[in-house]
Amino acid sequence: MQEQPLVSQFVPVLTSDAGSCLTVANWLQAGIYTAAFYLEELLMKPGKDVLLSLPDLRSHYAWPGTVVLNAVFSVMPKEGEYRIHSRYDGQRITVDVKTLFLLITQLKPDYVVLSQQDYERFECLRLRLPAGVFLETVKETGKKTNRDEPRIFNYLNPPRDETAADESGSLLYSRLDTFQFDSSIPRSNGTPLWLETDKPAADGMKGCFYHHEGIGQILDAACQEQFQALDEQCPCLTCTDGYTRAYLHHLLMNTPLLAQRFLIRHNVGFFQRYIRAC
Repeated sequence: MQEQPLVSQFVPVLTSDAGSCLTVANWLQAGIYTAAFYLEELLMKPGKDVLLSLPDLRSHYAWPGTVVLNAVFSVMPKEGEYRIHSRYDGQRITVDVKTLFLLITQLKPDYVVLSQQDYERFECLRLRLPAGVFLETVKETGKKTNRDEPRIFNYLNPPRDETAADESGSLLYSRLDTFQFDSSIPRSNGTPLWLETDKPAADGMKGCFYHHEGIGQILDAACQEQFQALDEQCPCLTCTDGYTRAYLHHLLMNTPLLAQRFLIRHNVGFFQRYIRAC
């Protein structure tokens, strides 16, 4: 894999329900070359044993771009372990600090997103991560994390030897699932920002589409008579291939899975260009 330059970009979540709607080719066509994979979701499916048997996460997903493993859990550890209940079969999955480190090492991501608490636990055990680390800027409070709140992570990449450059602080990573254009998008003051969010894809599943005036809803009655592209300035394949708002309105009513793919493909490309222009 050719290393990508550190530029501001949108990082979609490929392990979400919405993220799994597109193929790898669809993501690449939309201009996405960096993707996030949630360890908590991966532990439920395909499962811990399968993860530990993989050569790496990249080959499992056939993802040719940059891999970000988000290892921040939605539950807090109890007695030194994360305890996750699978929503697929109700199975309890336990992960202690050494297993967490082993999973990260086995999956070989390019970057890993970590809580301050887990990073300090690794440091205490003198466990050195093989990837660049996005480290949460505040310590855990003991409360369940809320993925709808913006959270900022600093890039921590200290040199491995005396001749290497210290790139720590050269990149910001933010997780944000609720935003309004121009109001809640984090600003990085010149430092490249990687914004991880599932919202553009999730919005597409709900029939929402992005355009230069804001966010529309394809199921609105007015869209039945709108024979223009989702956004007339958009170069995405959904817009350039001639899929009009009226057509997508009809398609979502009758063949929702296909319509959702067209809407997601549009939204992620639109949002990627928006973030890079910020």
